[in-house]
Amino acid sequence: MVGESSVSDAAQSLNDAQSEYEAGRYTSALFYAIESNIKSSITIELSMSGDDPGVIGEKIQRAKDDAKIAIQLSREEGYEPMLAECYYEYGENFEEKEDAANAFRMYKYAKEVALAYKHISNPETMPTIVTETPSVSTPFSSTPSSQGTTTSKEGSKFILILGSGLVGLFMGILIGSAFRGK
Repeated sequence: MVGESSVSDAAQSLNDAQSEYEAGRYTSALFYAIESNIKSSITIELSMSGDDPGVIGEKIQRAKDDAKIAIQLSREEGYEPMLAECYYEYGENFEEKEDAANAFRMYKYAKEVALAYKHISNPETMPTIVTETPSVSTPFSSTPSSQGTTTSKEGSKFILILGSGLVGLFMGILIGSAFRGK
C-alpha cells in the first residue's frame, strides 16, 4: 500500500499547492494542500502499521470516526459539507468491497474537506460578488427601478456548493466506471 511513489506524489501535490497559491488560486491551493497532507499521512500511518490487517482495520475505523466527527462539526458551524459526505460514502463503498487502501483514503479526504469548509465558506473571508443593476424605466412608471449595488454572499455559497456537488458527481462516475472495467 505504501511506496516511494506515495512520498513523491505527496511532494508533487505540495508543489502544486504552492504554485496555485502563488497564482492567487487559493481554493485550488487548499485542495492540493489537503491532497498532499492526506498522501503523506497515509504513507506514514500505513508504513508504521506494517501489513497487520487488525492494525489497518483499526486505522480505517479511526479515520471513519474522525470523518464523521468533522462532518458533524461542519454542520454545527452552519455548513453542509456535501463533498465531504460524498467522500465518506465512497469510503463506505470501498470498505464494503474490502478495498482498505481506498476506504482509508476516502475517509481521510472526507475529514479534511469537512474541516476545510469553514475556510472556504467563511462569510468573513468569502469574496463578495458585486453587481451593478442598471436603471430601468418601466412603461408604467417614470422612476427607475433597482438602482445601486447589491452584494451576494449567498450566490458565492451556492456556487461553491454546486461546484462541490459536481466534483463529487464526476468522481463518482470515474470510480464507478473503474469498477465496471474490472
